[in-house]
Amino acid sequence: MQKDTLRKKMRLRRERAHRDYLQDTEAQENLCELFSEFLAQYLSEALQPLQDSSKRLCGGYLPIRSEMDPRPLLAIYRHEYASLPLLPVVVANATPLTFRLYDGDEKNLELGAFATKHPPPSAPEGEPSLLLVPLLAFDEDCRRLGYGGGFYDRTIALLREKQRASRNGFPFFALGIAYEGQLTTSVPYEQHDLRLDGVLTERRLYRHAA
Repeated sequence: MQKDTLRKKMRLRRERAHRDYLQDTEAQENLCELFSEFLAQYLSEALQPLQDSSKRLCGGYLPIRSEMDPRPLLAIYRHEYASLPLLPVVVANATPLTFRLYDGDEKNLELGAFATKHPPPSAPEGEPSLLLVPLLAFDEDCRRLGYGGGFYDRTIALLREKQRASRNGFPFFALGIAYEGQLTTSVPYEQHDLRLDGVLTERRLYRHAA
C-alpha cells in the first residue's frame, strides 16, 4: 500500500519535473556535464584497465511517458568509448532483462512489453558494465521506486552476482537517471528491493556507500 500510494504521488511529480526540464536548457546541459564528470572517474577507476571492449558496454533505455531521456548520455558514452549502447528486452515475467546492441536507428526497433521498444533478435546481446536505470522515485540512500514489476531488481542482482564471481574483474554500476523533483524523503523497501549504486539528476550525483 505504501508503494502504491507513493507511485501515484510520484507519477504526478515526475510529470511536472519533466515539463520543467524540457524548457530548461541549462538543466539539460548540466545533466550531461555531471554525467561526463562521473564517467571520467568511473571509467578511469573501473573500465579503463579492461582490455576487452565487450566489458565496457553501457545499458540504457528509451524513455516512456515522463521518464528522464538518457539518449544524450548514451551519446556521450558512445563518443567516449566508440561503443554502441545496449537496450533492455523483457523476456518474460519474473525474469531478469536481457540486453541487445542498439545501432541508433529507431526504425529497426521492435515493440516490446509495457510499450517499450528494443532491438530485434538478430542484434548481438551483451551485458552492461554501466546500467542506466529509469525510476519513479528515489531517496538519498539510493533506494529506487519502480513500477512494481521487479525487472531491474532481478537484473541488478544477477549482474552483481556475476561481478562477485568474476575472476577477471567484471565491473558493474547501476546508475538511476531521474529529475531532482523525484527525490523523496524515504522509499519504502522490502528484502528483494536493491539499492542503486548511484542516482544522477540535473543537479547532482547521489552515491550509495556500500
